[in-house]
Amino acid sequence: MWKQFRGIYGAPRIHAELLAQGIQVSRKRVARLMREAGIQGKMSRRKRPCTTHVDTSHPVAPNLLNREFDVNQVHQL
Repeated sequence: MWKQFRGIYGAPRIHAELLAQGIQVSRKRVARLMREAGIQGKMSRRKRPCTTHVDTSHPVAPNLLNREFDVNQVHQL
């Protein structure tokens, strides 16, 4: 059945197909049998959402530390 779906379906979809055909089997059993046979479904290649939007119209903040992180007292540059 896995080859019938071009190797795309994983255990949940194979389980649903078996139930639709009237074959009573648990999803965990399907997953175990697939794992023992060395087959698995394809992972989806969805594009990740872009969370950073660059706006070049705003000025860049100045670097006040100038990469000098060694201090002698607390709350001092």
